[in-house]
Amino acid sequence: MSNTIKVRLTSVGQEQRISDKFSKIEAEFETVGEYPTPIGVEFVNKSIEGIKNAPIGSMGELYFDLRGYRSEKNNKVYTSIRGVSFSIDESYGSPIPKNTKEGQQRQFTETKGAATKEDEYELPF
Repeated sequence: MSNTIKVRLTSVGQEQRISDKFSKIEAEFETVGEYPTPIGVEFVNKSIEGIKNAPIGSMGELYFDLRGYRSEKNNKVYTSIRGVSFSIDESYGSPIPKNTKEGQQRQFTETKGAATKEDEYELPF
């Protein structure tokens, strides 16, 4: 079962062919919300097709799995994010990079309606 999060696509790397049976692409996303956070995600083999041609600045749902392993060398746990798919949400309109004036305004508008602590105590009458 994969996890999901709303994100904006900020960059897509070149496809790297490791072997005849293994290819990967690294992509960067930014979370949507008051405090955007960059996320590096690796797409491999069949999942590459869903990200390879996505326009930079696209908003949508990232489906991903968390992967981890424990190093036998130092007994430390390493974690990575493996992309399953990226579903573009057309309701956001055309992709606009955040570093443009219009992109910054759109980011402000997206977070403006977020619930605040005061909203919890507001009576409905």
